[in-house]
Amino acid sequence: MPSSIDRSGMVALIERMIAGQQSGTLIIRDQSGHAIMIAIEEGRVISLSSSNRRGADALPGILEFESGTYSLNPLVLGHAQDDLPDTASLLDVLQTGAGTAPPRRAAAAPAKAPAQVVNAVAAQAFTDRVAKMLINHLGPIGPLLCEKTLSSIGGIKSLRDAETLLHRLAEEIPEEKERQVFLLKANQLLASSGI
Repeated sequence: MPSSIDRSGMVALIERMIAGQQSGTLIIRDQSGHAIMIAIEEGRVISLSSSNRRGADALPGILEFESGTYSLNPLVLGHAQDDLPDTASLLDVLQTGAGTAPPRRAAAAPAKAPAQVVNAVAAQAFTDRVAKMLINHLGPIGPLLCEKTLSSIGGIKSLRDAETLLHRLAEEIPEEKERQVFLLKANQLLASSGI
């Protein structure tokens, strides 16, 4: 039998499942009937879906959830999605988006990131992928904005440059939730880029 739940209740339930290293699938229907599914396996979020979006692309729909009904299926429905950030980062975004934690200063670049020299090939591959990601958030102007911003910072010669690029590009995304999703995906990409 479905029970009522709001945004903060959803986050609290996910937190409890993660802390208790539980498994199951949280199935939520909002007021308009849209479905959200969050699959957790042994305390790790492995799958997200919202309406017709899957994986990290489902985050904006999940962040927009305000209230509805939910049920908890003890089975893990869905398969592991490779594009999801780690569970701690995902929980942080859900908490921030749900208003249960202080908002992040998403546009502020880290103050003292180490200035490490980077591989030019890795830097180019990273900026190409970031430019493609921006299409989802800004449309066809995204890659042009990436190129312009990259030029304004003088290219990526260090980890700090890559972080600065991401934060400046995030400032261009008007919707806070979309900005959070972009930063989450982009920081995950940066961590695996070899920069």
